[in-house]
Amino acid sequence: MKHAAPEMAAYGKWLLFGACGLLLAVVIFNAVVDPFGVTGLNRVGVYVVREREYKMTRIHHTPHNAVLLSHSRLSAQDPRLLEGWKFFNLAVGGGKLEELSAMLKDTKERPELVVLGLDFWMFNERYWPRAEPYKSITFRRLFERYLLSLDYFWESWNALAHAARGDTHVVHAPGFLDAEFWRKGGESDPKKLQLVMDSVVRDYAYADWRTQELRDLKKWLEDREIPLVVFLHPESPILRAELTGPELAGHYENWRREMAGVFPDVIDLTASEYAVAENYYRYDPVHYKPEVSIAFLNEVVIPEAKRRLEKEP
Repeated sequence: MKHAAPEMAAYGKWLLFGACGLLLAVVIFNAVVDPFGVTGLNRVGVYVVREREYKMTRIHHTPHNAVLLSHSRLSAQDPRLLEGWKFFNLAVGGGKLEELSAMLKDTKERPELVVLGLDFWMFNERYWPRAEPYKSITFRRLFERYLLSLDYFWESWNALAHAARGDTHVVHAPGFLDAEFWRKGGESDPKKLQLVMDSVVRDYAYADWRTQELRDLKKWLEDREIPLVVFLHPESPILRAELTGPELAGHYENWRREMAGVFPDVIDLTASEYAVAENYYRYDPVHYKPEVSIAFLNEVVIPEAKRRLEKEP
């Protein structure tokens, strides 16, 4: 019995050391594999759509002087193909105005230009309820939510498995989704069309309070002398028919008036030459193909941004 206490103490000490060593190994493994791209150490690629974590980390480590801001319609746009500025794509799937605004402000950078893409569907409070306040990845959250997370540990193993199979990266620097992510579902899944019509279109509740979010963002940029160019996304013939139908027409016209009031020089592409059926995926009337956004950004939006900046004293 006299020797039991020291032996138990030694056993407890080694058990503690072992547990700490195991936790340290998990932290190092998660940090190095970095499946969401939150530590910046990822070298195997990102294979899950976690745009917010990836982009809000990557933007600080990617040379750029302009920001592209919107929801999923622009999330697959490769900003390296845009002319005039070196863009970072901060558009995220399901991005809500209050969330996008908070993300832009959290970058704490002063770009030479912000290009913001808007549409009527971003104001659907039922499909896109008010976002939770955006939380940046602090040192504490990095450990609690990612490095010490069991789910994140399994995602790290999944990332290694994807890399071993040679799978295509889902998210790329400087901040865009692989185009095939949208193309696969939009071209091959007929259920997607009905899902869009039921959730995005027919289940609509207009959130006019989001207009104030735009006013606040506009003032925030003006106070920092950051130029802002706003455009309205092209709408497919299917969605334009819904926007002029009896259920949405009133809300839609009110929304257009409000946008013109906040942004008198807004670039309206809703019924432009880019808003034709062949520019959208077969079963997805929301998302146009990346080559379409390359065209209208380089042919219309960016040239207009240059003209406006040249007029400034």
